[in-house]
Amino acid sequence: MAVSGNRVAAVPARSRRIVSTGIVPMGLDEITAEWLSGALSRRQPGVQVSSVRMGEPVHGTGTNVKLSLEYDRPPEDGPGLPDSMWLKAGFEPHFESLAISGLYQNEALFYDQLAPRVAISVPRCFYAGADRVSRQGVIVLEDLAAAGADFGRATRPLTADGAAVVLEALAGFHASTWGCTWMSRLDFVTPGIPTAGPGASYFLEHTPDVFRTWIRERPDANTPESVNDPERIVRAFWALAEISCREPACLIHSDAHLDNVYFLPDGTPGYLDWGSPRVSSWAWDVNYFLVSALEIEECRRCEQDLLRHYLDRLRSHDVDSPGFDEAWLAYRQWNAYGLFVKIVNPDYFKPREINVAWMSRHVAAAEDLETFRSLGV
Repeated sequence: MAVSGNRVAAVPARSRRIVSTGIVPMGLDEITAEWLSGALSRRQPGVQVSSVRMGEPVHGTGTNVKLSLEYDRPPEDGPGLPDSMWLKAGFEPHFESLAISGLYQNEALFYDQLAPRVAISVPRCFYAGADRVSRQGVIVLEDLAAAGADFGRATRPLTADGAAVVLEALAGFHASTWGCTWMSRLDFVTPGIPTAGPGASYFLEHTPDVFRTWIRERPDANTPESVNDPERIVRAFWALAEISCREPACLIHSDAHLDNVYFLPDGTPGYLDWGSPRVSSWAWDVNYFLVSALEIEECRRCEQDLLRHYLDRLRSHDVDSPGFDEAWLAYRQWNAYGLFVKIVNPDYFKPREINVAWMSRHVAAAEDLETFRSLGV
């Protein structure tokens, strides 16, 4: 996550086959006062950075680092620039394996082209650069912690009331593009779950044997026997992929778990990590958020009421929302996504305690919601 400071261990370095084109930086050594002066001047003409000091890099799916800046010259016009910002890019040893899906470049393209149009709080962006050849993306964002924001974390689950507030924000976000087609003109916005090509490569490499290994290595996730069926987990995921472009569709975050949520001092929720904007079902975001955000017993107790709350908020935005029975089926089916990705999420993407919390909640939900049965597998 770009601005919370969560730390995970980096994987061992290996050589890259992807070569820099010079359009955007490919390493932290390229983040200099001179580069920042040019980058920030794109949106704030005339700014000149005299010095930059980097904090300790935070390693995960991407590289995040806090920048402390001093200026020789402020912007010529517009709002001033803060003394601290966060930079996020794909400077990790696993760059190639994730860059092929467009994760890094797509987040930069989101901030450049979509962020001004979405109906949800996102961090202020000072620079967004993408290289479609190397598939690198570099963004410079506001320091939300300095603004007093609080960050979601799976090990600090929300109450039902707290989850309801985030669902209200998701409903407004989804409603703003409900049934729209203009997003399809943006080549970095993926329709549903890809079943072939570079966007599917990450999913295709996770065979039933991979799931056996992860389930065995995380016994504290308490995978129920009814769910401990790797072949069925994989079949359920691909069955979901086949229906992931069904109407009605809207722009979704697609990685809307609790650890990508922040709360501003006034309580307004917002979202980080926009590397995978998609056009798909509202239920993708809603299930992925709710299951990740609540303790297992709390989720069992209130998820139907919270789903009704989300649907009610959709209707308040003049959306012809689905009826509860239809929505409940979609909610049950979309747990197959969280079940798949949270079992295999490696500990160099997120700390182990986060991965275990996520996995334990999604495997429990798979049994409670009869996710396999809902997809006919």
